[in-house]
Amino acid sequence: MKRLSISSICESVNLATKNRTVVGLCLTALVVVLYWLSIGTSNTARAAGLKGALLQRAQELNQLQCVRERLEVCRRKLERLRSQLDELRSGFDARPETHRFLAELHEKATECGVDLNRIEPEERRSCDGFYVIPMSIEAAGSYPALCSYLGELQRGGEVLRIKELKIRRADPLASEHGGCQLRVVLELVSLEEEAD
Repeated sequence: MKRLSISSICESVNLATKNRTVVGLCLTALVVVLYWLSIGTSNTARAAGLKGALLQRAQELNQLQCVRERLEVCRRKLERLRSQLDELRSGFDARPETHRFLAELHEKATECGVDLNRIEPEERRSCDGFYVIPMSIEAAGSYPALCSYLGELQRGGEVLRIKELKIRRADPLASEHGGCQLRVVLELVSLEEEAD
């Protein structure tokens, strides 16, 4: 049997205390490392969340910019249409059949999916018992829509003489709707006695 002495007991206690201290230090170090890792993970998650939010805001700003550009195009088109309306009011006669014809032009354009860009009437003139109002129309849309529009105009209730007709492909960069552009010069013909 081994003899226990005070010095051997003290050595055992010192060794156990050292082991406990080493184990305690290791556990403390492990807790500190885990704590820093969790902070780093939450910071990484927070950074990823902020990055996602920033990307979403950038997309929203891009969409708003597109909407702003589209609104600017619409504003310019509205100004152009108002200007044309003022020209029409000042230069076009106030006869009911003329107003019906203009309303018909716009109605058929809408039905066929065509954008009317310009209507330029000229002064009416008398010709062999009829009166004639020459006008040019500029419109844009797809080729089938423009063909349908022309067909609808010719099937309308007014007598039209088409003097000039041009259809061409629209420049996709210059045109907001692509497709084709139409320019037609026509004459609205009606009996003089109806006009008076």
